[in-house]
Amino acid sequence: MEINESEVALSRLFRALADPTRRGIVDLLATHPLSVLQIATQFPVSIQAIAKHLVLLESAGLLTSSKVGRVRTYTLTPAVLDLAACWLFAQHTEEACSVRAREAPYAQ
Repeated sequence: MEINESEVALSRLFRALADPTRRGIVDLLATHPLSVLQIATQFPVSIQAIAKHLVLLESAGLLTSSKVGRVRTYTLTPAVLDLAACWLFAQHTEEACSVRAREAPYAQ
């Protein structure tokens, strides 16, 4: 099986979203852009740790950043999330979804 560019992007995206802190950052940025400091104050880790998470999310294409003076601001890139949503949607059929929904532990 040949790996194409979208498969590589998808793998990078899921790897970036595998960490709960990074998912939390994505949640924060879903409504509006924030500075590194605004993001960092929402998590119980150092600003350096948040900066590393932001770099990884940006390299996965989930975020873009801009810098004005000493302030770096991050913005969510929703189109990349669309790639994941389309892939996930393509992995199931209507019948499989209804069976999985009935078997899901939280459905009871």
